[in-house]
Amino acid sequence: MMRMIHIVGVGPAGASLAYYLKDEFKVRGYEIRKSPGAKPCAWAVPKSLEKYIKIPEEVILNEIHGQKIYLNNELLGENYQRLPQGYILNKPAFIKWLLDGVDVKLSKPIKFKGQGQN
Repeated sequence: MMRMIHIVGVGPAGASLAYYLKDEFKVRGYEIRKSPGAKPCAWAVPKSLEKYIKIPEEVILNEIHGQKIYLNNELLGENYQRLPQGYILNKPAFIKWLLDGVDVKLSKPIKFKGQGQN
């Protein structure tokens, strides 16, 4: 019988944890939002992440080939490469991919035993 692991919050960290545990444990995730990855923000990840998690092509919105570094509005340097150094991801799609096979409860506040009692 597989042990149950409960993960509160299935944003990037919780979804990644679920991804690694789901082959050895039954995993249930809880998310207060209506869908995983719904919190708005840009999401850039370094290419080196691929050492740990395969990034599916369908979640890559753009490749990052360089960067400019500024300090106090002064350009300190820039670097551009032919090969991508990272990616801009469709965050909701990537988190959904990480959570494939995980039982996720959405839009539900979590109450722990004894919560709200004096």
